Amino acid sequence: MNKCAILLALCCILAPVSAHAGLILNLGGNAASLVSFNGADDTFEWYNYYAQQDFIVVSVVDLNDPSYTSGSAVGLQGDLDGTFTIGTISTDGTTESAPVSGLGTFSIVDSLGFVLTADLSWVSISSNGSTAGTNLSGDVNLANFQYAGSNPDLVTVAGHKGGVISSSFQFWSPTSLTDLTADNYQANISQWSASVATAPEPGTLFLAGLGLAGLGSMAARRRSKKSSAA
Repeated sequence: MNKCAILLALCCILAPVSAHAGLILNLGGNAASLVSFNGADDTFEWYNYYAQQDFIVVSVVDLNDPSYTSGSAVGLQGDLDGTFTIGTISTDGTTESAPVSGLGTFSIVDSLGFVLTADLSWVSISSNGSTAGTNLSGDVNLANFQYAGSNPDLVTVAGHKGGVISSSFQFWSPTSLTDLTADNYQANISQWSASVATAPEPGTLFLAGLGLAGLGSMAARRRSKKSSAA
C-alpha cells in the first residue's frame, strides 16, 4: 500500500444562518492529528494517533470588531468526527469534483467539560493540481447546534440554526481525486490548520472558496520560482 505524508493547509469557514454577526475561530491541529484518505473504500477521516482531540482554538476574531483577537474559546479543543465517502468523480479541465456522503460531528469542549456539537457533512470535494477542498460551494453543512455551557464564544456559535464549514488542502505534489480514490492509495496528512467563521449574511459564503484559491496561487508562485531558479 502506497503511504504518503502530505501537508495540509485547511481553511474552514463556518457561516451560520443568522441575521447577527459572529466570530472567527482559528484552529490548529494537535500533535499526531491526521487526516487520512483511504483509496480502498474511497473514504477520508480525521483522527489522532495519541487519542487526543483533533484541534485547538488558537485565536478568536469578532466580526463586529476586527481588533478583537482573543476570546473565551481560545485554548479550547475539539474534534471533526466521522468517516466520509467520495462519490462519482466528474472532470472539468484540470479540476475534478465529486459529491461526499456521510454524517459526522463537529465539536468543541469548554473548560468545564460542556461540549458544543453540530451535525457535520462535507457535501462535496474537489481537486486541482496540488490543491483540494471540501464544500467549496458553501452549502449549509452544519446543523443542530447543541450547547448547555456558558462560554460566551460558544454560546454565540450555538445561537445559530446552522452553518457552513469548508476546507482546503495543500499537497506536496499534484494529487487528484482519482489519485485519492485509487485502490492502492493511502495518504496521511500530518499537519493542518483551520478557521471557523460565523457570518451575518449567506452572501459572505464566497469566503469558503478563498482557501483553495489562495493555495492555488501559492502553488503557482512555487512553480514560478522553481522555473526561474532553473
